[in-house]
Amino acid sequence: LRTLVEELIKDPRIGGVVGRTKVEEGRTLTEQYYAQSDPFNFERYLNSPIVPWGGGNNAYRREVFEEVGYYDAENYTSGADAEFHYRMKTKTNYVMKYVPEACIYHVARGSIKEFFKQGVKYTHDGVLNRFRCPYFSRNYDHYLLKKTKAIVINLMGFWYRLLKLTIGQETELRVVEPLFDTVTLVGNIYGYLKAQMAISKTFKKN
Repeated sequence: LRTLVEELIKDPRIGGVVGRTKVEEGRTLTEQYYAQSDPFNFERYLNSPIVPWGGGNNAYRREVFEEVGYYDAENYTSGADAEFHYRMKTKTNYVMKYVPEACIYHVARGSIKEFFKQGVKYTHDGVLNRFRCPYFSRNYDHYLLKKTKAIVINLMGFWYRLLKLTIGQETELRVVEPLFDTVTLVGNIYGYLKAQMAISKTFKKN
């Protein structure tokens, strides 16, 4: 926290700072799989037009909240942090800064059920967030077809890796990766359909 605050003090143009969040290595295969996916790594998006700032390792100036309001937790069960950044970006002259030296560790998720629930939640909320706010510009065109193809590829990959495991050319973690991916993908599909139904009901009410 001290490292984040120091960055805010250095430059008055900086409205918010985000640190690095890593995942604990974990002991079980599910925990190891989650850790190596590195889900909170913003570095892969730093050169993108839109960086999905968020997570629990960040800090903002009080003036930012005074100008744009607080997190909209009522409408955004996930993505409230990114939507807040959108308001800061469009309504103030402040900028964000990434501070990898400010590092925290996230507990590794430990079950297939959690992977499914995560897949449902992120896709469901992602579709609804895009419906509410233009900042969430992820492309959901042909989403079901893409996810179905990915499931088929994963299942083929599982059997191929399992065969390699029997001859000592693969690790257990690599073998189960496609299965864990598939669980998340099934959750993605369910979340997408659930969100589309919610949007349809909204239009009917209006």
